[in-house]
Amino acid sequence: MPSQPCDGLVRWAMATCLAIGVFGAGAPARADESLARLLALALTDNPEIAAARQRLEAAKAQEPQARALDDPVVSLTEWSIPSNFNLGETSETWYGVEQSFPFPGTRRLRAEVARLDAAAAEQEYHAAVQTVRAQLKTAYARVVSYLKAQASLGAGPS
Repeated sequence: MPSQPCDGLVRWAMATCLAIGVFGAGAPARADESLARLLALALTDNPEIAAARQRLEAAKAQEPQARALDDPVVSLTEWSIPSNFNLGETSETWYGVEQSFPFPGTRRLRAEVARLDAAAAEQEYHAAVQTVRAQLKTAYARVVSYLKAQASLGAGPS
């Protein structure tokens, strides 16, 4: 069977659940408390969620940049060649400032594209959170089922 991307998360959840159950990290009063703790831990420490959060923050930062004008260019040109056929005066200095202006409406459209990219990144972030939550809940249910089966086998007649 091919390895799935959630295998690492499942193993982590199973190991954590077993450690809580076996080593008695204070058995929770309810199973929901342990699941809530695992969910909180997964949402803060999961690398997929962290990467999606960083992509979202980067996408949100793109909108003001897309709306802005290009940087102005300041230039200084020093010539040692006479431009007015006066050989006595050969040094000439030119100063310049340039600013490009895009076609009207271009900046607004760039900002709209950046806003839509940020909205897509936000949806990807929420999808990553939901995926990790679902994987963790599935793994938790498997561990609880395993522990119940183990307890019922151990409680039977010897």
